[in-house]
Amino acid sequence: MSGLLDILMAELPAHSEESLPVWAWLLVALLLLTQGTWLFRDAKKRGAWHWFWGLWGCIQFPTPLIVYWLVVRGGAGNIQRRWQSRRRPNGEDSDERIDR
Repeated sequence: MSGLLDILMAELPAHSEESLPVWAWLLVALLLLTQGTWLFRDAKKRGAWHWFWGLWGCIQFPTPLIVYWLVVRGGAGNIQRRWQSRRRPNGEDSDERIDR
């Protein structure tokens, strides 16, 4: 176990072939910030937990974007729109039985 810990805790030399150059880190930061900002603004416009999507978008790529497209903009959003289109203006569902 201590061998694994030593490997995980070992620091890479400042200019080794395994370390990323500064421009790559800046590109990653720009990509995450752009994704998080877009997710935040789009989710806020759609009323879909904008803080959650924005923060998740700033820490990981591209999973939040894919899940957002499926849940908010695609799959689940289409189900919600179909359900809302079946509702009557007075709030009753169109397939409910009226027992009066």
